[in-house]
Amino acid sequence: MLCLQGNVESWLAELLTVTRLSVHDIIRSASIAITDTNFNLLEFEKVFPAQVCFFIVVYRRLLVISFIIIISFFIIIVTRWLRCTVVERQSLTGEHSLFHARPVADG
Repeated sequence: MLCLQGNVESWLAELLTVTRLSVHDIIRSASIAITDTNFNLLEFEKVFPAQVCFFIVVYRRLLVISFIIIISFFIIIVTRWLRCTVVERQSLTGEHSLFHARPVADG
């Protein structure tokens, strides 16, 4: 934090703190408003500043996209794990697998 001294500096430091809290409250209110079941984008844009609207809408979309990517990676990892488990089971039982060739009968 800045090392401010004197009356003017104290007032500016307090103003900075109050401004940060105010912006934080506006963003929190917008975040709650966008999750409302009766959400109306036009009313939302009228109530909140444009920067906050843009931030909240983009942030929510990024959360959804991130969630989809995480679920996709999880599905890929589980699928590969299951395949690996099947290959290990096949090799233990002597069944044909991609990594172990089946013995060829003579004759």
